Amino acid sequence: MITETLNELIERIYLADKEINNKVIEMEEVSKMILLTLFSKNHLFLIGTPGVGKTYIFEIVSTIIEDGSTFDICIKDDTKYSEIFGEKIKDENDRITVDLSGTIVQSHIAIIDEIWKGNSKVINSLLSITSGYRTAFIDGVGKVMSPLISAFAASNEMPQDKSLEALADRFVIKMVVNRIQDDTNWKKFIKKDYDTDPNLTTKFLPNEIDLIYTKAQTDVEIPETILDIMLNIKNQAVVEKLKMSDRRFGFATSLIKTSAFINRRMIVNRSDLFILKYIMWSDLDEIDQVSLIISNEIFGRKDEIKKLINESYDKLDEVKSVEKGELSSFKNHRRYFSQENEREFVYYYNLFVKNLERKIKAFNTLVIVVDSYNKMIEIEKEIRENYFIENYNSDLFESINIKELGENFVKVEQEIKNDKNWLNDNDKIFKYNNGVNKKRES
Repeated sequence: MITETLNELIERIYLADKEINNKVIEMEEVSKMILLTLFSKNHLFLIGTPGVGKTYIFEIVSTIIEDGSTFDICIKDDTKYSEIFGEKIKDENDRITVDLSGTIVQSHIAIIDEIWKGNSKVINSLLSITSGYRTAFIDGVGKVMSPLISAFAASNEMPQDKSLEALADRFVIKMVVNRIQDDTNWKKFIKKDYDTDPNLTTKFLPNEIDLIYTKAQTDVEIPETILDIMLNIKNQAVVEKLKMSDRRFGFATSLIKTSAFINRRMIVNRSDLFILKYIMWSDLDEIDQVSLIISNEIFGRKDEIKKLINESYDKLDEVKSVEKGELSSFKNHRRYFSQENEREFVYYYNLFVKNLERKIKAFNTLVIVVDSYNKMIEIEKEIRENYFIENYNSDLFESINIKELGENFVKVEQEIKNDKNWLNDNDKIFKYNNGVNKKRES
């Protein structure tokens, strides 16, 4: 249930998104995913050439936490463990402690630029604190719990070292940031015709983010039908040898639930699953492949739809050919059959029944196609109503004449109804005449 308090928080999320987009250019999609990441307590990675504003948008979003702290670091070859987790201090009694102030351990948001530049030992030291437990094991201190909500990382490259795959997996959302595409927006950027203040006025307390996260995870339901689609997507990812781990699918669940909740739904729908396009890929050359897998499993496959339509139309052509040929006089000129022409009637009757069965099979195939079209329209509507997903129109019926499809559907449906009525009437006539003749013989 969305209470008045929760509704007000959701409205502020929308407001924060608008405010962020007043401060950056052509980053609407990135802004939404950063906020979704934050409120689902996940981590996000941006890849793009230097100077496209990756860390700048992180810095803006980091100001969203009221009275919060941010850890900000640019990783280098010589970055030390102590720069992330604190310097060791020896007191006058030779006791060793660690100064945690200003470290990632005491921060709500972490911004990690050039994350893959350091040595694997230092980078993988982030594994524990970016886990769901948000803990750090520090020499001289032991196990430390961190208030870290989200870590945001950026780089102009993907990790090259296989030993970094586990950490890369923690950054559930991965997005590519491009240079400004629109000329008008580029001029706007050059003239600084946008809000250049990096500080957000829309703020959230950490416990307000906790509230959204907790309610989303506990109150939002994932229906069995959605789980089936997710399973199909997972299985297809395995077939195509993508590196998507089960753990990342687990993280995806929290994002999908949070998406539904911030859209004021208590049930995940198909539109939420499009968030998987930011989650499933590990290498840049997998992005298009992932999008196709998701689209195919949610909407259906274009080649299968075309195949069904062709099969249906071919069957209908066969049916029309028989109707215009052998069945034309039988169907269009009703005759009273007696015992003398019973064999002729039985022949045409059976031919009519078989042809009707073919027509029904063709129609049932059309039903599948029309259902797919109606499902596509429903999903596109769900997408338009999902705050986090860009408007998306499926190309499932791109090369198909929808008007012709609809007309054929209605026409064949009516023909089947008429044929069944005709068959029923003539069947009664035959049985009546056959019965009368038999009585006369006796």
